[in-house]
Amino acid sequence: MFRILLFLLVTLQLTHAQSFMMPDSGDSYARFYPKDLSLGMDSLKQKESIVKEFQTKFADNFDASKVYPKIIAGNIDVLEMDLYEQRAAQIDFLEKNKEKLGTFNFKKLS
Repeated sequence: MFRILLFLLVTLQLTHAQSFMMPDSGDSYARFYPKDLSLGMDSLKQKESIVKEFQTKFADNFDASKVYPKIIAGNIDVLEMDLYEQRAAQIDFLEKNKEKLGTFNFKKLS
């Protein structure tokens, strides 16, 4: 008898939970997210294009096959100045595109 009551109670609880979890017009997702998701796609594509431009413009700075020979053959002072100039150019690029990237992406890239 106890098992039957427990089974009925669990079934009732699950049925109530499923109806409770169904979205309605007052659902928070419907309130905070637009129905037309293409509205944010332009901004996302713009950010993606800036990141790709950053990657192509500064690809040599992160390519180990091009950086290691400079480290081995070069003077440490020349290498340090080169790294400083590379970093300044990267930060300058990011500063110019800060509004398009947004603060989160700007902080992560810089």
